[in-house]
Amino acid sequence: MSADDSSLYKATPRWPAHLSATVVLLNDRGDIAMHYWAKSVWGDDLYSLMHETVNNDEPLEQAAARGLKEEWGVTGKIIAYLGTHTLDFKVKDRLLNKALPSFLARFVSVDASLRQSGPEGESKLVWLTFNKAAEIMARQAERFPERPDLDESVILGWARQYLKK
Repeated sequence: MSADDSSLYKATPRWPAHLSATVVLLNDRGDIAMHYWAKSVWGDDLYSLMHETVNNDEPLEQAAARGLKEEWGVTGKIIAYLGTHTLDFKVKDRLLNKALPSFLARFVSVDASLRQSGPEGESKLVWLTFNKAAEIMARQAERFPERPDLDESVILGWARQYLKK
């Protein structure tokens, strides 16, 4: 069940505030799962963590787990809440407030048949080291200065910090 258009947490022209559960998903080697689009509506050669718009009356952890299944066909075990990254930026001449409560999860299994269609379903799932992901995020920040949400360095930093403790 994808986030439906009536979700209170999905930005609209009337009220541009958005809430998406975000997941840093780790495999057994400690690599991070990311979306990769060679070409997308947001730009070419683009990477992203998993984000899922929260449905009405849906716990954040449930939205995160649902997003992993819908976007990648993946089951993950949430092991930590990392924090909420909040951004304010313009999209089409409107100020958008985007809140990204972020979780750290471990990969459990994959069933590609669970993956849904749509922009996220058209991405390739890639596994990157923390260093490679941070390098990519720094490049994206330079390439898309008007879209600070495409730089997920803060969230990756929280995950790295949590794993060192």
